[in-house]
Amino acid sequence: MHVDLKDDIDFSFPSDPLAEFSYGAIHRGSIQRSPEHALMIAVLEDGIRSALGQIAGIDLSLKALEIRIAREWLLSDRETYLYDFQSICNVLGLEPSGIRRLVKQRWKIIAETAED
Repeated sequence: MHVDLKDDIDFSFPSDPLAEFSYGAIHRGSIQRSPEHALMIAVLEDGIRSALGQIAGIDLSLKALEIRIAREWLLSDRETYLYDFQSICNVLGLEPSGIRRLVKQRWKIIAETAED
């Protein structure tokens, strides 16, 4: 199973910081590729996509709420539940702070583009 965030998320801005993001541990096969891991990857991708506002098929009145919830999930250090952002990163061998840094850079690009 090849997992690459940039395959599924719309990166319409040039030199997008997330375009370089890679699930290194998964690509190198250092973690077991089980159905549970595939689900965690899907949850992570959906959370990042939602935090970036890439939500399709949702009423506009709910979109802002979904984005806020996704951003809170992504920024939380909570590890109470298996599918908390921090927990997923730990299980998949990913660095949460690195992902957060890249997503925050993308938020900045989106905000700057919206101001133009």
